[in-house]
Amino acid sequence: MNDFTILSNQVETCIQELIDQTFQNEDLRNIFPNRLLREDVLDLLDRYCTVVYYPLEEEERNNGFRIKEIPFSDGSMHDFVFINTAQTLEKQAFTAAHELGHIWNIDQYVTERCSLSSEYAEPIVNRFAAVLLMPEPEFRSAAQMQIDSYKNPGNESITYLNLVKIIVHLMNHFFAPFKAVTLRLVETGFFHRSDIEPLLNEEVIPDDFLERLVQACISEFGYVKLKNPTRKKWIEGFSEMLDIAEKEHLVSENKINRMRERFELPAATEVSPEMNHSVSLGPQEGPDTP
Repeated sequence: MNDFTILSNQVETCIQELIDQTFQNEDLRNIFPNRLLREDVLDLLDRYCTVVYYPLEEEERNNGFRIKEIPFSDGSMHDFVFINTAQTLEKQAFTAAHELGHIWNIDQYVTERCSLSSEYAEPIVNRFAAVLLMPEPEFRSAAQMQIDSYKNPGNESITYLNLVKIIVHLMNHFFAPFKAVTLRLVETGFFHRSDIEPLLNEEVIPDDFLERLVQACISEFGYVKLKNPTRKKWIEGFSEMLDIAEKEHLVSENKINRMRERFELPAATEVSPEMNHSVSLGPQEGPDTP
């Protein structure tokens, strides 16, 4: 059995409280007006740390991690979050939400208000990611619509095949991974834990069979963004920093070249000089009207 923890509704209340406070205090709703963040959560994370995107093809279970409080030359401290872009984009989004929870110290906030021990830190942060990506009102509405479409006629039951189809629809709607959506159905009261355990137990439903079934549903519904790794290689402003380091001889040329090669960045001399020319902003004269 895959290990997972279902926390109380009180925990979700505390999580939503912190999300609402932070969005209000930092005016985030004007920047992210859509309640469903989907992959915009990556842009939200980028406001609080330096995000490193890079594919680790051989590390299947490594979705990402955070390195906190790295000192910069100006004396400031910065957080770095690594996102493994060999993972699917919906897993990258959930990883971003999870690491944002750590940066916002959601585990400390909740454990203090709900009198929980620190051993629940990771489940709390996972619940934060679920609440951020799948807000309860929107999730309840979308899940109920799908359940009404797939439940067995004449009784309140559903086949596991149709349950998988429901989960895939919700994966696409909220841009969240399979397991997170499955647990969200329990957290919001649609199913009991025992109902969904077979989907998370490799001994009951083999992982490779379930993966093929999910992929078949994705293909059937045409959800082309799901289950697709981006393999993105990027750090915001990294190319410009390398150019400065090269110009001022702050780092050896070999190291700079290796970094450019690893992130597939052009050397400074490969950028056309014309790209540094400026264009005017503001209203311009249009064509003469007859």
